[in-house]
Amino acid sequence: MSENNLYTDNTSKEPVDPQNNNTQSEQSDASNPFRKDWKPEDENSNLALGILGGLSAALIGAIIWAGITVLTGYQFSIAAAGMRFLVGGAVRLLGKGWDSQYRIAGAVLSMLGCLLGNIFSIYAIIADELNVSFFQVLATTGIAKTIQYLQLTFGIYDILFYGIALVVGYKISAKDY
Repeated sequence: MSENNLYTDNTSKEPVDPQNNNTQSEQSDASNPFRKDWKPEDENSNLALGILGGLSAALIGAIIWAGITVLTGYQFSIAAAGMRFLVGGAVRLLGKGWDSQYRIAGAVLSMLGCLLGNIFSIYAIIADELNVSFFQVLATTGIAKTIQYLQLTFGIYDILFYGIALVVGYKISAKDY
């Protein structure tokens, strides 16, 4: 009888159980792209750097949002559109990850950027009206008062644009595989 029969595996020369088909998949290498649970791995991915970049982008976006509000005299909810691309792009560019944790970080940081954008805009308007510096308003306004201001200025468009920022921030914060 030949060595190359149905009951032997040519690579290991050991008997193979025909009832158990898992032997080949168990022996397969984790880098095999044909496995169902395979995900590309990038040794350069860094969640902490992605979060730091997204947080920085959220802060920069919030400052730009407040600046536009002061210059125009209007608070634009559509600025949330820019926030989602700025923050999500920063998480994707600097994080270089594939996992859902990058997407979640991008979504949360996009929402944080939108919230900060609204808060900074409110503070900028108050500072302009009172003829004081933005930082004086920032330093002297408590959380309870800030929540009151947010409630007064929050509208249906804010909910819509925040929702879009959340979804798009989630979608673009990680590479697709």
